Amino acid sequence: MKINDVIKEVDLSKRAIKYYEEEGLLKVQRNHNGYRDYSKENIETLKEISIYRKLGISIQDIKEIQKNKNDAILTDILKKMEMELTEKSDEVNALRNYIQTRNVEDIYNQIDYQTIANAIQDAIPGFIGFYFINHFLPYLQIKIETKEQQEAYDKIVEYWDNTEIKLPLNYKITGYLLYKFMPKPTMKDMIKKMDQTILEYTQITPEKYEKLKKQVLNGVKVKNNFLYKHSIAGITQRRFMKELQDKGYNDIFIPNMIKLSPKYKEYHDALQSVNKKICDELGLYYDSNFQLVMKK
Repeated sequence: MKINDVIKEVDLSKRAIKYYEEEGLLKVQRNHNGYRDYSKENIETLKEISIYRKLGISIQDIKEIQKNKNDAILTDILKKMEMELTEKSDEVNALRNYIQTRNVEDIYNQIDYQTIANAIQDAIPGFIGFYFINHFLPYLQIKIETKEQQEAYDKIVEYWDNTEIKLPLNYKITGYLLYKFMPKPTMKDMIKKMDQTILEYTQITPEKYEKLKKQVLNGVKVKNNFLYKHSIAGITQRRFMKELQDKGYNDIFIPNMIKLSPKYKEYHDALQSVNKKICDELGLYYDSNFQLVMKK
């Protein structure tokens, strides 16, 4: 069966099907002409993958399901869904009682945010929340479950309550235009992108690594070029990085975000590991302004 026939059978794009094959989730035979020949078993596998992705299961976890042939991951998701249904039922009853009694104290103690993302968007609203928090939201589609998470959340809120970070004018204008006028991606798309990014860094291929290393090296050369260093863009970028460092962004906000979100910790640790390897190989280090420079 050709791929054009496959997409009529399953609700997936050609790009997605090829991506799943590249990730090792799908093994497709080729015919004597070298073209992919999808079997009924491949169709079944693609439907299973589609189900798992709709349930929010990561590519890595799907690999585990396929490899070990056990239902542990699916059972965990079922328990989570059952718990969410119970919580939703409690909220429905609480709202019904509130409509009847108008007792604010009762419902206040029973109703909570569905996710940390919902809570933090209300705690850090408006343009500043959009500029500094929006890209963290996919990592925060969970509830607070531990004392450490609660303490981290409180410290993040306290940090933004007491910190004023001065955005360069051009950053502010660009960010505000995005905030007000650009269409926002769906959370589903943001989560999908997050999963792909984590996978890219946790299982980085030699080709991807070499490409990334070249990008880093070229970026360092550009930013340390005399013309760029003394340009408005270069001066603005260095001042902003120093502003973030001086205001505790890297020492308070990021460490607490790591404690708050296991997913963000996974991404951050993988990124730092790749970054350290590249810096060691290229002889790079961060200077006092938090800029990557080459050792002399």
